[in-house]
Amino acid sequence: MRALIVEDERTPREILRDLVPWSRYGFDRVDTARNGLEALEVLQEGGIDLVLTDVRMPKMDGVELALEVHRRWPDCVLIFLSGYSDKEYLKTAIRVQALDYLDKPIDLAVVSEAIAEAVRTLQQKQAVRGLSPLRRQALVLALLGLGPESGALPEPGFQRGPLRVLVLSPSPGIEPPAEWRPSVLARINGEDSPRNGLIAAPGPGLQIFVICDHTLGGDPAFFEQVAQTLLAHADTDGSLRLRAGLSLAVSGPEGLRAGLAEAQSALTDAFYRPDLLLHSVRPPSGRILDLSDDLLASWSHLMESQDFSSVIRQLVVLEQRSMAAREPDHEHVRAVWLRAMEFLLGFVPSWGAPERGARAEKLRRELWSAPDLTSIAACARDCFDRLFLQSPGDLHVGDRVQKARSFIEEKFADPDLTVDAIAVHVGFSESYFCTVFKQAQGITVKDFVNRHRIERAKAYLWEKEPPTLADLALKVGFRDPNYFSTVFKRHTGTSPGAYRKKALG
Repeated sequence: MRALIVEDERTPREILRDLVPWSRYGFDRVDTARNGLEALEVLQEGGIDLVLTDVRMPKMDGVELALEVHRRWPDCVLIFLSGYSDKEYLKTAIRVQALDYLDKPIDLAVVSEAIAEAVRTLQQKQAVRGLSPLRRQALVLALLGLGPESGALPEPGFQRGPLRVLVLSPSPGIEPPAEWRPSVLARINGEDSPRNGLIAAPGPGLQIFVICDHTLGGDPAFFEQVAQTLLAHADTDGSLRLRAGLSLAVSGPEGLRAGLAEAQSALTDAFYRPDLLLHSVRPPSGRILDLSDDLLASWSHLMESQDFSSVIRQLVVLEQRSMAAREPDHEHVRAVWLRAMEFLLGFVPSWGAPERGARAEKLRRELWSAPDLTSIAACARDCFDRLFLQSPGDLHVGDRVQKARSFIEEKFADPDLTVDAIAVHVGFSESYFCTVFKQAQGITVKDFVNRHRIERAKAYLWEKEPPTLADLALKVGFRDPNYFSTVFKRHTGTSPGAYRKKALG
């Protein structure tokens, strides 16, 4: 095995290299580097199993190095060394699955214990790596109670918790190519798998079941990052609109069946939040969506007085009430919307009963074919607009889109900036706002926000003394520097560190 020590100070670097009994733990080579950039050059040679890195270093600090290692060499074991007690660095250590975070000054006994634990982790990863793709699929099905147990006993990483389950599925109405699922399974279970702690098997329909071992399942935020990485690998151009249902952590293999049920149940949340790609289990609200007689009476008064703008606001409120209720019975939600629109159709003055019935039947088919609440609300709103709004331009859609752009440019650094908050600011429902914004700008609201954030991040990286990766992420609205790096590379094709290096020439 091979280790890499990354430390800008000469004395601790040489102490770690010369006084730790590396050969006792099976390491036959130990390299050193003075900063993250030098470390990346060594890592690119290949063969590094363990990285011990200081946190604060010139040129490229340990945080950015760890994020690069985590992304490009996920099988490497990471150990942080630092003389600083910094909660943000500790959070990053969790995100990149660092094995340990050791305080300076160096205690060789503590370092030796951490290295021994690193060797055990490497051996455990190698055991899973040795499983054939078919054996991995058999193991998943056995652990989930969907296949025979003989010959599929849990490997070390799956014998204890915390374990988690995620279910990958294309969005409703999308027909992926025939080779999609076999290629994703090969990616997760094959020798070039991006992570050792994952095993996968095909589920019913087009679903894929994935189990994360205890090295990946301990931290919810990190588990979500693993899911995001999987989605990116499985849907490189975003055409499949893949979604992932995530389970809570279970204490051992005996809880995985319940974890699968949770993950599949979580996917149903996509009906209410189609803009999200990751879905977790939500407790039921206990509310029932309905249309009271008093509500319909108020709608009748608005229609008779031709106060159509107020009716539009009432449809927005109905969408908000539907979202708040989050009823698991989606058929009931569709039925409520159909009843609402049938009531409004009764105010078309030129229609008799046959015309009204035909239109209601057409609307029913449209509502039942809509895959989610956003589409249902948009369908209802579109129907109302065509029938009752004489001058759609009165809504000043263009002005409101421009107002939204200005709001985003002002508030982009706020990590809590949401699509809903922007929609409220301009006076639209979230679903309708998303529709008109994309029509006007050619991209989604979320992509527009991220694009603006990345442009501002690029400007910071051109500064003479740019902020650290963690500080840069916060400056442009990202709490998690690892997720920021992922978004940055998606928009620019390179990492923040590599972009900075290129900017310096």
